Amino acid sequence: RQLYTEQDDRQFFNHVKGILKELDRRIDTGCAALSHMETTLVNLACDDPGATVGSALLLPKHQRTIDIGAEHHMQRKAKEAEDEILRLELEDELKRKAGLEKKQKRRNKQKEEKRLRQEKARIAREQEEERIRLEEEERKKRDEEKAKAEREKRLQELETRRRMEEEVMERRREELQR
Repeated sequence: RQLYTEQDDRQFFNHVKGILKELDRRIDTGCAALSHMETTLVNLACDDPGATVGSALLLPKHQRTIDIGAEHHMQRKAKEAEDEILRLELEDELKRKAGLEKKQKRRNKQKEEKRLRQEKARIAREQEEERIRLEEEERKKRDEEKAKAEREKRLQELETRRRMEEEVMERRREELQR
């Protein structure tokens, strides 16, 4: 995984380039100022303006002061760059965590929706099964009532037939007795 994007790299590059240009400008200014100070020192320290004093005595001290200042400046810039990197990494980490939390919430929502759909489907299935069971019971009850009605009808027909046969037998008996 890449820590910085190309745009971030370009911004760092441009920032470092700007700092280097500023340092070069300051060094050039420092060199000019140093040369001027050396000339002033020679004019003030010597009766003979042609005597060389600055290059042997004052230049190393000024160079050391410039070096120390440059070192402090570079350390401060490095610290700022390090702080900026840490800040960007922290922001990146926060964004990543926020993205993960968002994904987790979306997954949880999808799971909940799926669970609700399954629950609705289960309830609908149970209701359909209950409806089918009730219809089946109704059909069985109607079939039983129909079968009972047919049995009663057959029994009545048998009873009627038996009575008719008895009447026929009774009439015949009466005819035979006469």
